[in-house]
Amino acid sequence: MDVTRNFCEKIIHSDNIENSLASAIKNILFEIGDKETQILQMERYGFMRDNAFCFLCISSKEDNNSAHEEKYKRLSRYAEKVGRSIRDLFIHFVYKETLILVLVEYSEEEVNRFLDDFMYNIKNANVTTDIYVGVSSIISGISDQRNNFENAINTNKIAVRNNSSIVRYDRLGLTKIFMDVKDKNLLYDYYYTIIGKIEQYDKENGTELLDFLKTYISCNGSPRLVSEKQYIHRNTVNNMIKKIERITGYNLLNLEAKVISSIGFMIKDVL
Repeated sequence: MDVTRNFCEKIIHSDNIENSLASAIKNILFEIGDKETQILQMERYGFMRDNAFCFLCISSKEDNNSAHEEKYKRLSRYAEKVGRSIRDLFIHFVYKETLILVLVEYSEEEVNRFLDDFMYNIKNANVTTDIYVGVSSIISGISDQRNNFENAINTNKIAVRNNSSIVRYDRLGLTKIFMDVKDKNLLYDYYYTIIGKIEQYDKENGTELLDFLKTYISCNGSPRLVSEKQYIHRNTVNNMIKKIERITGYNLLNLEAKVISSIGFMIKDVL
């Protein structure tokens, strides 16, 4: 009985520490209460104010809150097991139906190792739904992590939209610039120049011109490659190009239209 009691007390103490750390990091991120007090609390458990932080935002395709809750409990157990096998400084919490993992003092190599081992554990555990992970940069300084945290959130959204298991913020290229634009109306105006008009036309007419345009841009505007990739006749390709030109007023043979379309697809991921 004494051994059991001692074991239970240690579990409760460990849970209390984890909850305390999760509350502290959330208060720092969302600027709740006195920041210095929260930082001192984290330092008592070994988290230094100049540590490097990397945030992972994880979501799944569960349809209801109870399923989400149970899924994230399982995922957090797998994550903690993998995380603590690499480094002791590890925090997790749930935010807006996503699981947030905080990797502290991880090198880029260790983050990659964590991701490999974490996804391997999930696969072996026969997790039935798709898992999407958005990975932030590795940035030092505990008091200035809000943007880094939000980048993980937004990168996760891109992973979901593109049906990609793992998307890293540092590898997003130009998309990072659009993510940092505060005036979303500016982005929407640019997006609507071509992509938004085509998307609206598809919704109203039951067509799939937007998918065609994405293939056209990815094939560098080559009708032959589009024909081969979409298994359609060259004449059909030319007719669809002309239809897009009538809708948007832009000639897709021109570089300007291709650039606007390419950037528009990038903006679509962050709107």
